[in-house]
Amino acid sequence: MTQTLTNTLERVRVAYRAAMPKHRLHRYVGRASEVFTYTSVAERLLLFEEALVALRAPGAGGRCLEIGSYLGASAAVLAEAMRWAGHGDAGRVFCIDTWQNDAMTEGQRDTYEEFLRNTADWPGLIVPIRGASTEVDLPTQQSMDLVFIDGDHSYEAARADVERFAPMVADGGRLVMHDHRSKPGVTRVLGEVLTTGQWVIQRCVESIVSLRRVPQNQD
Repeated sequence: MTQTLTNTLERVRVAYRAAMPKHRLHRYVGRASEVFTYTSVAERLLLFEEALVALRAPGAGGRCLEIGSYLGASAAVLAEAMRWAGHGDAGRVFCIDTWQNDAMTEGQRDTYEEFLRNTADWPGLIVPIRGASTEVDLPTQQSMDLVFIDGDHSYEAARADVERFAPMVADGGRLVMHDHRSKPGVTRVLGEVLTTGQWVIQRCVESIVSLRRVPQNQD
């Protein structure tokens, strides 16, 4: 009877996860789940869950870095993962963007104030860094538990972001890339990253992929 009940509960849990993604996302991040974004619910769930794993790993420093923040939806996801992982106000989510919609199809406009309003529930935890990702100075050179690259999707820009920020990911940490299925430039960069042998695909949902950094010098 106990095993039957266990199996039934597991089937219910699996069905719930598959059928109610919006409810799950809201449970994780609250009102931030309603912030407009081009990143789907399923993709934000992957980002949250991969961040949570990385931030709960032994030796995690409670630091995430995002390139391309738009209106703050994914920044809030990372900030809530930081809290769920137990880093609280000591954690940091560094967000790099020009907030000028430079690479957006909807056209240029200043979105910085909207980003600040949408992320106002996480003062101090979310740290905006305004400027081009290849030019800004970072407030820390410490390793990151997760780096999320979702900025300019051209090959040259995506490659530049990976070359600058991927080395900051700690061993066992995550490099997450968005739009690898719809943007040929990102697809190409992803292939180049995988050929280095330093990364393995951990999870992939729709157009978001999470790579785990393989610890070096393993026997």
